Amino acid sequence: MKKILLSIITVSTIMASPLASANNDFTYVSAGLQFGKADDALFDDEQVESALGGFLDVSWNFYDNVFASYNISYSSFDGEGWATAWTNGTNSGSESGQDYFSTTKQYYSVGYFIPMNKFTPYVSLGYADYKLAGSVYEFSMLSGPGTIEKYSDTIGGAAGEVGTYIQVTKNYKMKFSYNYAALEESGVKIKINEFYFGNDYAFADNWSAVANISYRDIGTINTNEISTQIGVKYNF
Repeated sequence: MKKILLSIITVSTIMASPLASANNDFTYVSAGLQFGKADDALFDDEQVESALGGFLDVSWNFYDNVFASYNISYSSFDGEGWATAWTNGTNSGSESGQDYFSTTKQYYSVGYFIPMNKFTPYVSLGYADYKLAGSVYEFSMLSGPGTIEKYSDTIGGAAGEVGTYIQVTKNYKMKFSYNYAALEESGVKIKINEFYFGNDYAFADNWSAVANISYRDIGTINTNEISTQIGVKYNF
């Protein structure tokens, strides 16, 4: 009888272990810096420098294998510099500055994961929005100061994601995912395909260092973004 009980406890422990590990993959907060590049077509063919921004990724495994998640990534791009001087009668002046642009993507979702030993595949569905903002200097047609045109456009819609975690070693795991978003606003439709590769290295209890890279293809307007993320992650 003792042998049978011992066998049951051993089997239960082995079966529960992957589940406990997988749950840890879906209850966390991660944040850090984001560095990126974007195709000039995203900003009306204006040449832009590499971006600096940030990211936040939050997930909660609130019931069984079901989880809710939210993530946001933000990139700010420096555009072309400008300088001008004018004289208009007795008035004269000069001004200089630089255009700038930014992109922001948010994804709210509910998903389901399946623990499979070292692999933990998942699928999620939800809502995504994408914001493109900028500040562009317009030179005056007359002798005088120009104007700075600012804009901020957001488009949202349904989105879904499939991916998997892979526990490579005790302290190191990888994540691969694909996110598809079909966005629409006032008759304008945009489809975004995003591929993601994440690295997670545990350096202390509940704490990990993360290094991720993503490729975002905005096929509708034939442009793309590439982002690299470096940060930390706290697993609950």
